[in-house]
Amino acid sequence: MNKNEALSFIHGTLKFGSVLGLDSIKNLMEYLGNPQKGMKFIHVAGTNGKGSVCSMLSEMLISAGYNTGLYTSPALVNFNERIRLNGKEISDSDLALCTEKVKEACEKMEEEGLAHPTEFEIVTAIAFLYYKMKKADIVVLEVGMGGRLDATNIIENPLVTVITSISLDHTDRLGSTIAEIAGEKCGIIKKGSVTVTSAYQNPEALSVIEKTAENLIVAKKPQLKDETLSGLTFDYANMENLFLSLTGIHQLENVSIAIAVAKVIGLFDDDIRNGLKNVTHPARMEVIRENPPVILDGAHNPSAMGHLKENVKKFLKGHKKTLIIGMLRDKDYEECAALIGCEFDRIITVDVPGSRALPKEELAEVMKKYCNDVTSLDLKDAAAKIDESGAFVIAGSLYMAGEFKEKYQHLI
Repeated sequence: MNKNEALSFIHGTLKFGSVLGLDSIKNLMEYLGNPQKGMKFIHVAGTNGKGSVCSMLSEMLISAGYNTGLYTSPALVNFNERIRLNGKEISDSDLALCTEKVKEACEKMEEEGLAHPTEFEIVTAIAFLYYKMKKADIVVLEVGMGGRLDATNIIENPLVTVITSISLDHTDRLGSTIAEIAGEKCGIIKKGSVTVTSAYQNPEALSVIEKTAENLIVAKKPQLKDETLSGLTFDYANMENLFLSLTGIHQLENVSIAIAVAKVIGLFDDDIRNGLKNVTHPARMEVIRENPPVILDGAHNPSAMGHLKENVKKFLKGHKKTLIIGMLRDKDYEECAALIGCEFDRIITVDVPGSRALPKEELAEVMKKYCNDVTSLDLKDAAAKIDESGAFVIAGSLYMAGEFKEKYQHLI
C-alpha cells in the first residue's frame, strides 16, 4: 500500500458516516492489539482553543526533550498534518504501513459481522498505531467532536484532561445548552485524573466541570504586557515576560491552560518559555502579509468570530478592510454575520469545499444586512482581489482556509 491507496481507503469510509459512540473503536482497537494501552496522553476537549492549546503543549514537551505525539483535526492542506511526532508530519511510508494494518483489522471486523469503523475512528486507530510504533513518550490528543462518545475517548487514565473554552457549537449532536455541551465535553474526564480548565470559562460550563472533575485546576489569569501581530508578551504567576508567537488576546486564555498543564506534568520554566516562542498554528490569526495586513483565521462559530472582531478592531484600525468569508450551513452563520459584518468596508462570500457548505449567494444575502458592498466570487477570484489597497481577512471555515493555503497563499 502507498499513500494514495491509504488515503483512498481512509476517505472511502465516509460512506459509513460520522457516528458518536465507542463500540466500533473498541472493537477496532481489540483487533489491533490495543496499542493505546500503556501510552501516556494529554486529552484535550472544548469548543474553541483546542488546537492552539495542543500546539502549545506539543512545543513545550518537545523543548523538554519528550518524544512528543500530536494528534489533531482537521488537516488544512496535507492529511499527514493530523498525525505529528516532534513537530514533523507522519511520513507517507509510515502512513501507508499503519493504514494497511487498520484496513486488515476492518476487514476482519466485517467478516465477523461487526460494523465498519468510520473515517475518524480509522484515522484515530492509525495515529495510535503510529505513536506506539515510534514509542512516543507523551501524546497530545485532541478530541474530534464532543468528548464522551468521541473515538479518542477509548484511552484510559490520561496524564491530564483539558477542557478549553466551551460555547454553543454542534448543537445538533451535543445539545442545545452550554450545560449539555459541557456535559459531553466532560465525558473525557476519568476517575482520579487531573483536569485543567480556564479561569475565563463560561460559568455554566464551569459549574458542570466542577461537578465532574475530582481533581480540578483552574488556570491563573495571565497579565498582558504587550500585544502585536507578532504575538503576546505576558506574565503568568511568577513567570515574567513570556512571549507567545500567536496573536489575539483570546490566546491568553489558551496559553494559561497550556502553562497550567505543563506545571502539572512537571515541565521546567525554561521549557515552557522556549516552547511558547516556537508555537505556530496555521489559520489562527495567521499573518500572511504584514503591510498592509492579510490575515487568515479559521473562526467559524460566534465565539471565535467575536474574538476575530476584537482583533480586527485592534490591529486593522485605519485600513480599508475586506472580508473574504465562506461558511458551513450547520454553523450559526446568522450570528457570525451579525458579529463581523459591520467591521468591514467590503465583503466577498465564497463557497467552502464539501457537501455541508452554505452557498456563497445565500451567505451574501445575510451579509448584506450589515455591509453595503457584498459580492459572491469563487475563492480563486476572491484571492485575486487581494492587493495593496487595504487589509484583507479570510475567515469562516478551516476547510476554506486550507484550500486558500494550498492553492492561493503563494500568490500573495
